[in-house]
Amino acid sequence: MRLAIPSPRVTLIILGVNIGIFLLALTALLFSQFTASSFFDTLVSFLSLNPRAVIEQGSFFTLFTSMFTHFSFMHLLVNMISLFFIGSFVERLIGSRKYIWFYLISGLVAGLFFVAFAYLGTVIPQGSALFGSVDSAAVGASGALFGIGGLLVVLLPRLPVLVFFVLP
Repeated sequence: MRLAIPSPRVTLIILGVNIGIFLLALTALLFSQFTASSFFDTLVSFLSLNPRAVIEQGSFFTLFTSMFTHFSFMHLLVNMISLFFIGSFVERLIGSRKYIWFYLISGLVAGLFFVAFAYLGTVIPQGSALFGSVDSAAVGASGALFGIGGLLVVLLPRLPVLVFFVLP
């Protein structure tokens, strides 16, 4: 008798969305290089999380879009490798429905902390050097990935995890 191990379909969908948005941004960048178009700049400002835009313009949707956006190949690669290995394991552990909710909530909370700390930096002397400016932008799945990694630590505290496939 074989046990059926469910496929990590939500993780694979998240991977696909991240890669798709990266390819869209890359296409926009290449298009902008050969034309007078500012489509790439528009795409960056539309998808990335900017604390000032969230608070002053109500761009709350960027709390969501930024966690699926990457503008560097290495950033995408490292996040997607981490997502594939850690995310697949956690999805199989807790189920697809709980996993997607935890992933999204972790990413949203990370974005809220980014915005809060950027504004905290405006009231502390030299705070923007420590926390970043309210005009800085953030992209990436790192906040959601740290949430998933934290959940894994809570669920299986004695699980040995290899960092970069080598370091325990």
